[in-house]
Amino acid sequence: MAFLGLAGSATPRTAHRELDRHALSLVVSEQHRLARRRRLRLAGLVDEPFVDFPVATPGRLQTDEAFRAAGLTRTVAFESSHLQVLLGLVRHGLGVAFLAPGVVSGQDSLVQLPVAGAPVRAEYVAWNGLNPTPAAGAFLRLLGGAGTG
Repeated sequence: MAFLGLAGSATPRTAHRELDRHALSLVVSEQHRLARRRRLRLAGLVDEPFVDFPVATPGRLQTDEAFRAAGLTRTVAFESSHLQVLLGLVRHGLGVAFLAPGVVSGQDSLVQLPVAGAPVRAEYVAWNGLNPTPAAGAFLRLLGGAGTG
């Protein structure tokens, strides 16, 4: 079994069950000029430098797709595969990032902002549908039923 976080448009290619689907929040340092805003639009962020995961990774695809679907281009100034590095770059004011809302909870010096048109991320549990283990079956029963696909 695996837990997967994918762009809202993606679906696992194995047996799976969707656990959650949510819009990502814009994360900025508390000193950032946008930190006090209540609501933003995706188009208002095109001039911001972004920090993000590497190109074509599941952590980045949903943000690239959201900008592309809106006909917008953004600049990714820094890339990292490590969440703590991304958060540190944002904390130091070197860029902004789209991240899952729960990621920033309890993080000092960071602010989460809702954005109209924000990227959407889906969370899945996936398993081998051809030969699921007894443990996988028991876990799925705990989740409340069979999955799809």
